[in-house]
Amino acid sequence: MTNRAILFHAITLGLVGMTAFAAVAAKGQQVQVLSDSQCRDARAVTLATLKKYNGRMSAPLARSLGRFSEKCDLSIKFDVVPGTADEDAFGEFRLKITVIKTSSLGTNSLNAA
Repeated sequence: MTNRAILFHAITLGLVGMTAFAAVAAKGQQVQVLSDSQCRDARAVTLATLKKYNGRMSAPLARSLGRFSEKCDLSIKFDVVPGTADEDAFGEFRLKITVIKTSSLGTNSLNAA
């Protein structure tokens, strides 16, 4: 990937994340724990992330994802090791969780049709 493509990807993810955060903040919601339906979807995302980054993700991030998956508690501190695949793995994970969290259906709305 070229530097320009990486920069574009990072900016896009940042804008999506900021938009989702603004939507939640605008509703005045302080969601810390996901609903049962959202939690099932979040656990699927967690497993997919662990599988995709198997062997490339740091042990601290893998443990953090495991702790999150136990209770679907969004206040968990995720231990990301800078300069590793953790940054990509956590970025993808966070984006997918944001979609789940902000979906009015409580599931990934792209699959709900």
